[in-house]
Amino acid sequence: MGDARGYTDYDGFAQGLIPKGQALVMQVVTECGSMIAGANVGPAVSDQDLGTLTVAIEHASVVVKGTVVDCSLNPVDSGVVSVHIDGLNYNAAVIKGAFMLPVTR
Repeated sequence: MGDARGYTDYDGFAQGLIPKGQALVMQVVTECGSMIAGANVGPAVSDQDLGTLTVAIEHASVVVKGTVVDCSLNPVDSGVVSVHIDGLNYNAAVIKGAFMLPVTR
């Protein structure tokens, strides 16, 4: 018995090999390891197409906040902070040395 991991492509397509005649439990998990869907597959003696599996994902919010100071540890009056999360870039305005960036993931 073993396990394997993989990712779907941009279109949500995934494929993999399992030993002939063996059952497989496929699980869809978040990057944090929480299972959000699953399916029993096989045992199979030939290729199988599982069709479309629909996964409902609750959107979680993350708030990134902080302060920005200069080299003398004085608050920066204004500016922009760039944040990189999950491969996406976000910008937040700095106002009187502080910024707050709510992000839906």
